[in-house]
Amino acid sequence: MTGIMAILCNRVQAEPFNLAATLIFFCAIVHTFLSSKFMSRAQRWEHEHAEDIRQGQAEQYSVH
Repeated sequence: MTGIMAILCNRVQAEPFNLAATLIFFCAIVHTFLSSKFMSRAQRWEHEHAEDIRQGQAEQYSVH
């Protein structure tokens, strides 16, 4: 067999759970590369919400 897609298709045909495992693994890799963007956005929202609380536009224990 040549090509990664041919290998993956063959393995999925042999054992369908391989598709789920491959998708979970792919999502983990994507998450690893995007985690810094997630953190950056979360921190920005946290600071914006803290500013809203300081200005009286949101309650102190409210959720953004």
